Amino acid sequence: MKILHIISSGGLFGAEGVVLALSQELNNNDIENIIININSTDTASDIVTKALETGLKAEDLPCIGKFDLNAIEELRKFVLEHKIDIIHSHGYKSDFFAFFALMGLKKKIISTNHNWTSDTLAVKIYEQIAAFLFNFFDKIIGVSEIVSKEVKQKILLKNKVQTIYNGINLKSYNKCLSALSLQLKEQLKIPANAITIGVIGRLVKAKGYSYFLESAKQILNDFNNTYFIFVGDGPLKEELINQAKKLNIAEKIIFAGIQTDMNLVYDMLDIFVISSINEGLPLVLLEAMAKEKPIVTTDVGAIPNVITNNENGLLIPSKNFPALTHAIIELIKDENKAKKLAQKARKTVEEKFSSKIMTKQYIEVYKKLLE
Repeated sequence: MKILHIISSGGLFGAEGVVLALSQELNNNDIENIIININSTDTASDIVTKALETGLKAEDLPCIGKFDLNAIEELRKFVLEHKIDIIHSHGYKSDFFAFFALMGLKKKIISTNHNWTSDTLAVKIYEQIAAFLFNFFDKIIGVSEIVSKEVKQKILLKNKVQTIYNGINLKSYNKCLSALSLQLKEQLKIPANAITIGVIGRLVKAKGYSYFLESAKQILNDFNNTYFIFVGDGPLKEELINQAKKLNIAEKIIFAGIQTDMNLVYDMLDIFVISSINEGLPLVLLEAMAKEKPIVTTDVGAIPNVITNNENGLLIPSKNFPALTHAIIELIKDENKAKKLAQKARKTVEEKFSSKIMTKQYIEVYKKLLE
């Protein structure tokens, strides 16, 4: 069995983390697999660089524009030359490339839908096209029941859809605090004794970051020694910077950009927050749980299947910054509760959301396709 993962990556985000974790576990199970990233830049992609660093097989596929026929032909040649058995795409662009590269070939094709965001009209159109193409795929995996339900509503053969929850490599996210996190704080000009509250992800509207800033304004009225950290990049950055300025809290808001060592990022944070209004199953949630971080999150997507309010985190309605404010302040004030929630979060991810569990389910899917 030989698997080819195809992704069009703009950085190391949730889908990329899933691909890397899955690839590593497949290697551990003696299943050969390769990652190809559809790359529209002149530099090596982060996912390929990271994959090669960890001993995985990966390479960039140069692509000019949105739909490069030459790139599709090169992908087709790669599949034939390497005798690929199953093509596994991740994301609507990779769905297009995989579908058209395999036309006429007797190869199995599977896609993982990590979440349709519909961020812009163009993205929404691309996602609708991907939904149509899914009718010709052999299997579609949703990362949550909600994502799977949405896919089923848009395709004819609904039995092709299956849910497999994301999982993470627990060894990559140990619980030990690192003194190096203090250096990261210093680098970001955050006082060593400051309370740090952070969000991690692309700076897009679906993440609900405007509500996070509104909450920050309220929290700073009572806890002035608090800093709010955005880890990641995206099209909404300037808008968020301007909002922070209008709220007169810009000096307490840190835009840390894309960080390469996420262990240090989590170690630096006292409280981890998800303010999203739309999600599948965010990998950063599982990572924060594995790092034993107290978590405040909105109740969107598959998150309520992972976080039980007041058991392993605090669950709040989306688009509700007063509720977000109240929950964060509760954890700031009650360190004992925050610690207990964090410990239970780690236990939850160990028992239900490891990359080993996720990979076992994918292997079962692959084997059935090749029967």
